[in-house]
Amino acid sequence: KHLWLDANTGVAYESSILFGTDVDELPIPRERIGPSICRNNQELDLGEIELKMQVGIGNTNDPGANPMVGLSISDDGGQTWGRERFAAVGREGQYDLRVIWNANGGGRDLAFRIRMSDPVVNFRIMQLLVECYDERGRPVNLAMQAAA
Repeated sequence: KHLWLDANTGVAYESSILFGTDVDELPIPRERIGPSICRNNQELDLGEIELKMQVGIGNTNDPGANPMVGLSISDDGGQTWGRERFAAVGREGQYDLRVIWNANGGGRDLAFRIRMSDPVVNFRIMQLLVECYDERGRPVNLAMQAAA
């Protein structure tokens, strides 16, 4: 168990991926930032980006809603971030959905930030697949595993 103590009230709370909302019933935002990637300081062009994650989990507060996950890309190793773009992760039971972004730009020192702010349970990321090309247009294979 992961327990947290409220310093003001002295109340202990349990934390779990099974909880979609906090004690005040607000959604628990979840964020994951991968390590930055670069290849010999070359400009890298990004193609399709696919987030392999648990889909079809629905929204805890509104089971008919389609939760969204946000992707932000940094071209300076995570110092600053581009605008956040969203993709659907599926209503409850949509287990065959793919989470994909296109037209992603590029840079020399790339980092990726994934954010979920909808109230969901069991938010699990497995892998981020990045279609990437070097300065000469040759494919560069990148796959980032989620931390255990």
